[in-house]
Amino acid sequence: MKDDTGGGDPIRVETHRDLRRHIRTICRRFNGQPELARLLLVNPLFALEDAGVVLTPELKAHVVDRLRFPPKLVERIARLEHELRAQFIALGIEADLPLSAEARRRLPREVAGVLEEDPDPRARRRRVRSRVFREQYPLAALLAEYDRARQGALIFHPRHVYDAYRSGERRHHWLQSIRFRV
Repeated sequence: MKDDTGGGDPIRVETHRDLRRHIRTICRRFNGQPELARLLLVNPLFALEDAGVVLTPELKAHVVDRLRFPPKLVERIARLEHELRAQFIALGIEADLPLSAEARRRLPREVAGVLEEDPDPRARRRRVRSRVFREQYPLAALLAEYDRARQGALIFHPRHVYDAYRSGERRHHWLQSIRFRV
């Protein structure tokens, strides 16, 4: 019987079902290599590759989506989108979500423009300032929360950061070990 705590033969995974079927073998490989198991927190896709797990591009995308956007976060994003759309409609602003970088720069000015209606420039400035602070900041806070949620629950570090941890050039003192029950 082959020892599957090290590397062994590559595990080819093409579907979510394949991944679930091989989960015990994958966990044993990570338990046999504690340093590699810790790298799951740096970038799980690279760690899986190093453990000998070969994923299809479609399954890699699926794993990234499921790890970055768990069901509760997906629900939160949907709720925030609903609230943002309601505020956009109330202010008469047309914007598609997710907002582009240009739309994020333009939106505060557009909101201020919507609020400017008084022909007297001094009165308009005072009114805009007070109304913008009352009305725009809740919108800005909601937009900031939405942007944070859209980043996902996990950050997948790029290859050079992963390699720095793998080589020992960078240390993760915050974590002693990871063990999986098999």
